[in-house]
Amino acid sequence: MPQKYTVFNYTDGIFASPDTFTKKKGLEYIENFRLRYKNQGYYRDNKWNKIPPSEIELDLIPVK
Repeated sequence: MPQKYTVFNYTDGIFASPDTFTKKKGLEYIENFRLRYKNQGYYRDNKWNKIPPSEIELDLIPVK
């Protein structure tokens, strides 16, 4: 069975999604997460700072 991952948002210190993904799908999720903020040009973190979408810290975390 392939390894499953969850996506963690280190910018805000929370999980970006409750879902689990294959590595490929998780990386696609991260890319799409950032794309959602491309048009407005920023992401508001949990302290209301404006963060460029490319600087949102997201990573795959293996699920045991």
